[in-house]
Amino acid sequence: MHVSLKAKLIDIKFNEEKPSFFGDTGLHLYSVNARHDAENIIVEILADAKAFDLYKIYQELAIFLSDKVNPLTSEKDIRTFAIFGNPEHSSAIVNRDDDLEDYQIVGYLDRNDLINLAGFLNSIGFDNQDNAQEYFDSLREEVREELEILLDDSVMEELYLYLEPMLAFYNECILANNEVVIIVNS
Repeated sequence: MHVSLKAKLIDIKFNEEKPSFFGDTGLHLYSVNARHDAENIIVEILADAKAFDLYKIYQELAIFLSDKVNPLTSEKDIRTFAIFGNPEHSSAIVNRDDDLEDYQIVGYLDRNDLINLAGFLNSIGFDNQDNAQEYFDSLREEVREELEILLDDSVMEELYLYLEPMLAFYNECILANNEVVIIVNS
């Protein structure tokens, strides 16, 4: 693991009891109150942490948001932060939980990331299904075709079931002055 000298370590641990959705298959977003000190960012995921479950549709959402058939987790692209977090934080994440068999911390969003991400999502108007459809219609043809293969004929209905509440979740995190930990369970 390579961490630049300027980067703060992001020390993530769980409270004794795991939060909601933990153990459920899929990708989960957790709103956390991070404590920043001179050297580290200390994050404790509480059992009652506000959570949003993207279940197994996260790859389709990443394809949709990025306008790429194969979006990369390592690419610094605000359009994929919603699913993968900011890749600049990846090498700084330290997990203090002993039981790593069933899950992986895949991303982290600090306040600045959240503000930028919500700005992008709000600018498109993903709180409105017509705007989401317009965004879908503007995607490259190969991306639309891939999504139609993955989600059959109900592409926008499926995606919108997650887009609007995901946007609300991120906006609520900003209002609460929180940050986000992204975890995938197998």
